[in-house]
Amino acid sequence: MLSPEHILQTGFGFRASHILLSALEAGLFTELGKGPRSNRQLRRSLGLNQSAVADLLEPLVALGFLEREGDDAGAVYVNSRESGHFLDRNSPGYLGEVLLQSVAAATSRKPKSFATGLLTIAATLLADRFDFTPYVTMLDLGSPRGLLARAIATRHTHMSCTRGAIPVRQATLARTDVIVAPMILRRFDEAARAQLLKRAHRALSPGGCLIAIELLAGEDRRRSSALATLLGAENHRNRALSGADLDDDCRAAGFERSDLLPLIGPLTATLAYKSN
Repeated sequence: MLSPEHILQTGFGFRASHILLSALEAGLFTELGKGPRSNRQLRRSLGLNQSAVADLLEPLVALGFLEREGDDAGAVYVNSRESGHFLDRNSPGYLGEVLLQSVAAATSRKPKSFATGLLTIAATLLADRFDFTPYVTMLDLGSPRGLLARAIATRHTHMSCTRGAIPVRQATLARTDVIVAPMILRRFDEAARAQLLKRAHRALSPGGCLIAIELLAGEDRRRSSALATLLGAENHRNRALSGADLDDDCRAAGFERSDLLPLIGPLTATLAYKSN
């Protein structure tokens, strides 16, 4: 049976996005990071009128970004756990500025800026979700302005993180515990990609890990390809990479095993481990 659900969700999605971005611009989540606030307190602290606050609070509760305690005049609002961690400007996990910049870049049709914004979000999620505890050194292989190195060094202060250029053929990589390769493998043909993976394997310490961040194709390859075009990914004539493709390539290069770590949308980290 035909259903309009997908069309309606996409068509009305701008409303939820507008509410979230308006709350970010107003500093609502940062204000609630200080503690529960009533409607009246928020109007006063944010300098908004009654209508503006009312248009934000209950929709944000319905969307799961806020929680409400009490009812009617006695109601106070608090951040959800996710909002407190990612949307409060004073939180180390703050992503609000990246969201605002990414949306501005996308609407201005600046794919490089949009790609940088998306990769910044991915870097923050990687720093949170991957256990860097066993490792001491990391090489950021080619991220814009070394944003991966900066994000991980900020979150994991025991790490020494450096940035490096994408290597040309036969170039030797410095010895390190972790190599992060953000959206670069698809730029190479199969033979060049195999050589790069072998050089990465040789450079890693025993037990080290290669983290290859890529737009991995799933069942809907057209959607991943469209996003790759929006992000300005190079060498679109190459077939889209899948998790199975990278697993095969990494094993052929000498890695013991690989796992997948989803980050945002089809942007996924392939974790390739070198044996001890």
